[in-house]
Amino acid sequence: DQAPVRVSITTAVAEGALSVPVTALVGKSGGGFAVEIVRPDGQRALVAVTLGLFDSAGGRVQVEGELREGDRVVVPSS
Repeated sequence: DQAPVRVSITTAVAEGALSVPVTALVGKSGGGFAVEIVRPDGQRALVAVTLGLFDSAGGRVQVEGELREGDRVVVPSS
């Protein structure tokens, strides 16, 4: 009943943000993150991204970089 608890509440909002599933993130060898996309010709490519806000409940993360709405992002199968 008297155990200390630490609570963190995110109040920031990012309207119109591009997000991907957290499981799509790939760690880059030099640091930072990327996501793997499938181009229209079927070729795969790693695209560097900068992370923004996390949606822990939805399992998504805001990203910025050379990723565009409609890109097909690769996620691991379970």
